[in-house]
Amino acid sequence: MDRATGEHEVSEVDSQRRFVRRFVPVRDSRSRELTEVFGLITSLPAEGDGDRHSRYLLFSRISSAGTEAAAQYFTSPSHLRELAERLRTWPERFQVLIRTTTNWTVALSFSYETHRVIQ
Repeated sequence: MDRATGEHEVSEVDSQRRFVRRFVPVRDSRSRELTEVFGLITSLPAEGDGDRHSRYLLFSRISSAGTEAAAQYFTSPSHLRELAERLRTWPERFQVLIRTTTNWTVALSFSYETHRVIQ
């Protein structure tokens, strides 16, 4: 939770668990409606699947628009090619943060914000 705004946030921490960056949603100053939010994609190996190399994909968000944007990003061939170029190889565990503009509940546009490989 961002102390200044009272909004839920996405935080990046370093190996010593110190905050590196915070990603806080944006609200319209007059209407107080959310105008910019985030979706988080987490990819983890599935356990107990033998040699099939199945994956768990978890979509977290700040508002339903964040979930929508993350799902659209991860199912778009052009965005997956872009992500593959950024990652260089597909790590076993990783997270991708997607920034989206919204009209409260619907993602209007979205873009890659950052990623991290989970050790």
